[in-house]
Amino acid sequence: MLDPTVHDVFRAAHAIRGLVRETPLDPSPALDAIAGGNAFLKLENLQLTGSFKLRGALNCVLSLSAAECARGLLAASSGNHAQGVALAARHLGCQATVVVPRGTALNKLESCRRLGAEVIEAGRDYDEAEVAARDMAARRGATLVHAFADPRVIAGQGTVALEMLAREPDLDLFLVPAGGGGLIGGMAVAIKAVNPRAQVIGVQSFASPVWYHCFRAGKLVDVPIQESIAEGLHGGISDPPFALVSRVVDDFVLVEEEEIARAIPWLVQNHRQLAEPSGAAALAAAIYGRVATAGRRVGIVISGGNVDLARLMGYLGSGGALG
Repeated sequence: MLDPTVHDVFRAAHAIRGLVRETPLDPSPALDAIAGGNAFLKLENLQLTGSFKLRGALNCVLSLSAAECARGLLAASSGNHAQGVALAARHLGCQATVVVPRGTALNKLESCRRLGAEVIEAGRDYDEAEVAARDMAARRGATLVHAFADPRVIAGQGTVALEMLAREPDLDLFLVPAGGGGLIGGMAVAIKAVNPRAQVIGVQSFASPVWYHCFRAGKLVDVPIQESIAEGLHGGISDPPFALVSRVVDDFVLVEEEEIARAIPWLVQNHRQLAEPSGAAALAAAIYGRVATAGRRVGIVISGGNVDLARLMGYLGSGGALG
């Protein structure tokens, strides 16, 4: 499949209009005081299903034929894409099965089941869950909805950038959490078409720095990964998004696990908003100076807010960054 273009992103915005929320873009005086720029937080934690992932899932599923839907949808996910596919399937009246790694947050599993999806736990991480999902899709004849390697999914995720630029056309720096690459790839396609001089920087954790090292190598390389609280940013990447992301993204930076954990209560204290660890990674990069933001107009994506209560209490107990 061809890489998505900005025209695909605009078409996606039209396709999903009315089925997703146009989430707020909140100014952050508290972050301005720390980082020295003008920061705006894109609150995709307030999206339906609690994550940006609904956008790409809907855009993909809406493009399927009746026959493809009738075979049933199957997706691998660390949790948020699964919820997006489940809601998209319910919207179209078809059955969805989602394969998630063992140990996925219970609130994400329960949400998928409430939306009518069959939930199967397989593998230790996203990569192993994807292998299981592909095998299951082949055996069942189901339609696979990939979390980040499908251009329709990538185009749907890019609609986040269109909304940000519509509200704040002068944004010149974007900090975006990077997992599989669908969000940052789709956003960068849109951003570079509208303002080629704007910078798009991806954020990962030191525990799972796959994009960081592959981007610098200019090719896919083996990168050791460790356990991370940011499960949505955890795991390997694949060929289709790599070429696109390498072309349109400016750089990647890394944040520590503790920085991510402390960004969560900071967001609660200063914005009364709740983010899951993956959703707080880009914010952590700004708070802790991983990216130079002084004098910049910075758009920061809070990509999701699906965190279960037990984990949340631990993060809140860590206290807010920088007071």
